[in-house]
Amino acid sequence: MVSQTRTMLETFFGSVFFNMFLFVSGIASVVSLLLGLSRYRRSVLIGHVLLVVALSTFSSYSYFSYRGIRDAERVQLARKEQARQDAATLLSGLPSDASYFQPGVGRGIALAGLAFLEQHRDLYPVTFELAQSTVRVDIEAAQKTPDTSEENHRMQTAGIAMLNILRGIAARPEK
Repeated sequence: MVSQTRTMLETFFGSVFFNMFLFVSGIASVVSLLLGLSRYRRSVLIGHVLLVVALSTFSSYSYFSYRGIRDAERVQLARKEQARQDAATLLSGLPSDASYFQPGVGRGIALAGLAFLEQHRDLYPVTFELAQSTVRVDIEAAQKTPDTSEENHRMQTAGIAMLNILRGIAARPEK
């Protein structure tokens, strides 16, 4: 629904038709105002001026609201692209896999990923919440059972999960 509304607004406000309509209506308003000075009574003239001002205000407000929405979308897309690049950079510095025999590697990957998601939580709120709840559970459970097979398995799971999350963020979206 939002995409459909945005497309409709983009089609209307970004079109040559809209710009021509604004230009022609402005010219018509000025001409009718000049013609009205000689023909109509003062009360009709004041009503006409108020109508022109109201319509001009509405069209200006609509146009600048639309531009504000478009600018905010551009900023959001630029921030997501920067986060994608940051995730790719982070991945290049991390091991490519979490080993069962090295639980510290999995813990490091998980903590680095959580730090990254914390930094970008406003862009990926659902991903942050899910990663925090699942990965943190694995880390806490592993800390309760140090130096065991359970710790190794939990840290491997947490590390692999975080690597996959980061790979998903770092991937270029299809267009």
